[in-house]
Amino acid sequence: MRALYELKNIYSSKKIYICLIVPDLLGKTGSRENFLYNFVLNKDRTVVSNSLTIVDSFVLLSEQMKEQLPINGKKYTVVEGIYNDDLDLCERTENSNLKILFYSGAMDERNGVLNLLKAFSNILDQDYRLVLCGDGPLQSDIMKFSEKDSRILYKGQLPRQQVLNIQIQSTLLINPRLPGQDFTKYSFPSKTMEYFASGVPTLMYKLEGVPEEYFEYNFYLTDPSIDTLKNKILEICENEPSILKDKALKARDFILTKKNARAQCEKIYNICNNHLER
Repeated sequence: MRALYELKNIYSSKKIYICLIVPDLLGKTGSRENFLYNFVLNKDRTVVSNSLTIVDSFVLLSEQMKEQLPINGKKYTVVEGIYNDDLDLCERTENSNLKILFYSGAMDERNGVLNLLKAFSNILDQDYRLVLCGDGPLQSDIMKFSEKDSRILYKGQLPRQQVLNIQIQSTLLINPRLPGQDFTKYSFPSKTMEYFASGVPTLMYKLEGVPEEYFEYNFYLTDPSIDTLKNKILEICENEPSILKDKALKARDFILTKKNARAQCEKIYNICNNHLER
C-alpha cells in the first residue's frame, strides 16, 4: 500500500487506477493480548489508512466493510467469495435412517460450537448423529461431550476432500456461528459456499456479513437460544425428504451459477472497465 501511494504520487499524470481488494479489516478478525502484536498492528493500520486515499475503487468481502473504509462515493462491489468446483466427490447414498448433523471449521467458542453441542445433547432421538471436523481450543470440551454421548463423533482435522465427502452423506449441515459479534459484520464463512454446493440442506444464523440473497436457499435462525437451535434441527430433519432435497439443489445451483469465478470476477472487471471507458 505504501509503494502504491508513492507510485501514484510520482506518476499521477499517467492516471494510474487502483482497485483494492479488501478480504479483511485490520484488527477485526480476532484479538490478541500481546504488546508486540498490537504494536505492529497499529503501525500497519497507520500505513494502510494513509494509503487508502489513493484507492479509486474497492472490492469488499461484506457490505458492512464500507462503514470502516474511506469510500466517500467511490465505486465498490462485494465479492464475498469464489466457489471452485474442482474436486471429484463421492455420490450421495440414501440407505440410512440416521439423521446426520455436520459441522466443519474452527472448534472455537465464538463460532457457536458449544451451543451446538448443548443443543444436540438435548435431542433424545437415538437416530441422530453429530459429526464435527476441525481443530481448535474447544477440542478437549468436545471430547468430554463425546465421552458422555456416543452419538457425537469428533473426526479432528481431515483433508478437505474427505471433509466434503462427509458433508455429502449428511442430513443437515450446520454453521452455529452467532451474529452480533464485531467480526461477523466483516467476514463471510467460506464453508457457506461449500455447504450449499454439496446439495445438502444448510442451517445457519442470519450473519451480518452474509449477503441477503443467500437466505433464500437455506434454513436460518435469528434467536440465539439453545432450545431454538434444537427445535429447528428437529423441525428440519423431520421434514419431507423431497422438500429438503428441493431446497438443497436450488442452493447448489445458486452457488455453481452465481458464485463461480467468472460470475464473481466479472464484478471486479466491470468496476475497472467502467473507469477505463471514461
